[in-house]
Amino acid sequence: MKTLRQLIKKTKWKEVKKFLIFRYPDQKKNLDGYKRAFDEIKEIPIAKVDKNEYIIIERNIEDGIEWYSVSIRKKKDDTYYAVGFRSWKYISNLPIKRHNLFNTEIVAHCLWEMTYSGYSEKEVKKAGDKLFGKVKKIKK
Repeated sequence: MKTLRQLIKKTKWKEVKKFLIFRYPDQKKNLDGYKRAFDEIKEIPIAKVDKNEYIIIERNIEDGIEWYSVSIRKKKDDTYYAVGFRSWKYISNLPIKRHNLFNTEIVAHCLWEMTYSGYSEKEVKKAGDKLFGKVKKIKK
């Protein structure tokens, strides 16, 4: 299985941009952000990851609407884990389980999921810290 890091290095931004517009037309206004994320992820170095974890991209249909989910799974575990506030370095080095998707589609779906809270790892970390800080206060 390939990693996002490996796939993004083989994929042209122009193709990813086209697919993002096709699959997520409401995100056209955010293409500059996706481009920044694409470029940042492209430069991420190799890193050690848990060999029991991988990324899975699944096609879903609810009420006639098709959508894709990007999650982390553990081998021998039926639990899905969000990629939302995980380190981009970590996510980008996990193997990706393919389900008949082209590299461009995989990269686009991962970008969409990873940038939910920001278009750089720094922005995502800041949003996560803010959210988890509020949760901490509520628990007191």
